[in-house]
Amino acid sequence: MTTIACPKCNAPVNGKAHNCPNCGTEIPRPRRSLFGRIWKWAFILFNVATAAVACYMAIDALSGSQSVIPNVAYGLLVAIWMTGAIILGALTLITPAVR
Repeated sequence: MTTIACPKCNAPVNGKAHNCPNCGTEIPRPRRSLFGRIWKWAFILFNVATAAVACYMAIDALSGSQSVIPNVAYGLLVAIWMTGAIILGALTLITPAVR
């Protein structure tokens, strides 16, 4: 359990508390740094772009304009890529900011 000092009365406060039990002051939540926010949104946009490419390739494969084997291979590659992107993006979103 981490304890931090209240910004108003300097009383020890549990790190997960929202308010100081001594004076009632709201404890500010830690925020991500600029690099952390950029990293988070880059992953979100990457996941959206990957999903869009996968949908486009699925529609292209279903239209029958190309042979099946390259589409299956590319679809498998995109599926592996999307899985990794979603996992890494989820980890980025749930990683808390550091004080």
